[in-house]
Amino acid sequence: MITIGLTGGIGSGKSTAAAMFAGLGAVICDADQVNRTLIKPGGPAVKPVLKALGRDLAVPGGGLDKTLLAARVFKDAKKRNILESITHPMIMEEVSRRLKDAEKNHAPAFVLEAALLIETGLYKGFDYLVIVHAKQKIALERTMQRDNVTSNEVLERMKAQLTNREYLNVADYVIENNGTLDGLKQQVDSIWREIFG
Repeated sequence: MITIGLTGGIGSGKSTAAAMFAGLGAVICDADQVNRTLIKPGGPAVKPVLKALGRDLAVPGGGLDKTLLAARVFKDAKKRNILESITHPMIMEEVSRRLKDAEKNHAPAFVLEAALLIETGLYKGFDYLVIVHAKQKIALERTMQRDNVTSNEVLERMKAQLTNREYLNVADYVIENNGTLDGLKQQVDSIWREIFG
């Protein structure tokens, strides 16, 4: 089974590309989706996050206020590191479980879609690293629409991520996602063909 790390900046279109890889037969593991299960009511990360980053992050029903949490950690690298030290080991445990399942089921490829593949060094454990890249203006507009946030909030998050050069320096494949869905699909198909021959 081939393993592919899929990453890119906020608003680049990672999830759309991941869905296209799924359409070709890959098993997709979305680290953001795994993270959301950790912080929902009853999730294993809720108590340690409240203890470390503030009880005011609690919402009725027992989960975490994702908007407030994002605002708090994207402005403060120390708090972001604290959050990541709590959630990353839990995310990796689940990723590892899903990877084993995919192998058992003889999937042709396992794709981990994750924002911090490069920062954590995780990408080194994959056969291929695919970066989805979009111009800042396009990524900004996509994120504002998707998350219903201001341009300043998106720019704060962008400041916390790697530069384009840092992303592109380690990529095996780069997908330029500034145009149509058809254009994106052609690039995904081309990478798949190249990998599987």
